Amino acid sequence: MRRVAALVFLLLVPLAVGQTAPAAPSAADLAAIDAFVQGRMRAHAIPGVALAITYGGEVVHARGFGDAGDGEAMTADTPLYIGSIAKALTGVAVLQLVDEGRLELDAPVRAYLPWFEVADPDASARITVRHLLGHASGLSDLRYRDQPGLADDATIEEGVRDLQRAVPIADPGAAFHYFNPNYATLGHLVEVVSGEPYDAFLHAHVLDPLGMDRTFTDPDAARAAGLARGHLLAFGVAWPREQRFRDFSLPAGYVMSTANDMARFLLAMNGGGVLDGERVLSSSRMLELHAPSAPSGYYAAGWFVGTHRGHRIVQHGGTNEFFKAEAALFPDLDLGVVLLANQSSLPSAILAYGDLTNGVRDLLVGEAPASPPIGMRAIGWILAGAFAVQLAVIARDARRLPLWRERARDWRAPRVALAVAPHLLLVPAIALAAVALIERFLGRGVALTQAFDFVPEVAIMMAVGYLADLSFAAWKVAAWTRGRGTASLRTAPGTGEQ
Repeated sequence: MRRVAALVFLLLVPLAVGQTAPAAPSAADLAAIDAFVQGRMRAHAIPGVALAITYGGEVVHARGFGDAGDGEAMTADTPLYIGSIAKALTGVAVLQLVDEGRLELDAPVRAYLPWFEVADPDASARITVRHLLGHASGLSDLRYRDQPGLADDATIEEGVRDLQRAVPIADPGAAFHYFNPNYATLGHLVEVVSGEPYDAFLHAHVLDPLGMDRTFTDPDAARAAGLARGHLLAFGVAWPREQRFRDFSLPAGYVMSTANDMARFLLAMNGGGVLDGERVLSSSRMLELHAPSAPSGYYAAGWFVGTHRGHRIVQHGGTNEFFKAEAALFPDLDLGVVLLANQSSLPSAILAYGDLTNGVRDLLVGEAPASPPIGMRAIGWILAGAFAVQLAVIARDARRLPLWRERARDWRAPRVALAVAPHLLLVPAIALAAVALIERFLGRGVALTQAFDFVPEVAIMMAVGYLADLSFAAWKVAAWTRGRGTASLRTAPGTGEQ
């Protein structure tokens, strides 16, 4: 019944939107897309972008723009981190094992990993493979954040075993919560069921058959092949940074690839699981791969499903600390597009790349892009101005400290404590409130330790402000204590002081 429902969805959506396939993108269309990308790169301070477009079973356009780092030009063959687009690769690997009858989607995870455990015995026994694929396990990083106890070189199995600390926030199958360890667990299932390491299985059964020979699961191999340098966006400037590689989260977000290789993957996805005569997935499993699952209604097996400008779209984005990636299929138009970039931050991922990717998709389906928003470079300059004002205020307050000492000379300890308390409590309170708001907006957990990577300007300003506050608090307590001591000496019996 699930397959029948998926087939009905895939057949009816094109009729509902009432669109016909456009002609292949013309040279003028592609030139307009190139110009758009370059303009948005300048506005959003993106050092480099790699782009590939597919149509009718072919790669019709592939090129790089800007800088890959270390003086190298970005090309369509430059490897970059693809973030959570790796989940689409893992989804194919899982469904291959289902195709072979070695894995059952509705079987509990414990059928294959008897030791599998989360922080609830009932949920541990009820979470199924399908729940993991659809992010319906009931787990969320709202209650399990960023696996902080794991070293970057922890194995995939060690990452899955660490889920014994993960507290469910919903019953399995009851709600959608995007959760990276769901796909890390799927990666370990691939290892256990196939008897091969995840990376070996992925290369042998997905990447190699599709001719994706510049897609990497080892950062050393990717660096040897010219891996782009990542960048952190702060104050409107892209700063080179070294991207961390977390072995335990490889199946969820740490694969590296190129625009040309990802174009081959999109061709296979639009080609019913076949590319150049090589089939990586059966037709029936392709239906499950791209059909929205319960309970979300919009997440499939490693893909989000929806519409863009009235056309059905199957897409997924990827965000690492210092890289951003977007891949999309328009199945009814036989189009595909991938964008890889070597710069990121949380505001940039939301604002800049939403603007860039939607604009490219608009042009690809023959629509005019939306008016450009304020660029990240301009936002950075505004934040730099705010930081300058903050420093000026701190300097002014420092100059006023002697006046405070005179006023507070005769205060009692409780009044001094009330005066010093804002220095100790205000910034932490603001930070916790900001985290709560971000978590509510994203629907995902946020760790304060991530702030310098994802919201660097805010993190820097709050850190500087808190250091200043701590310094002011310490100075005030010390000055008041010295003042009280001096006052006692002046009034002590027998001193002769008045």
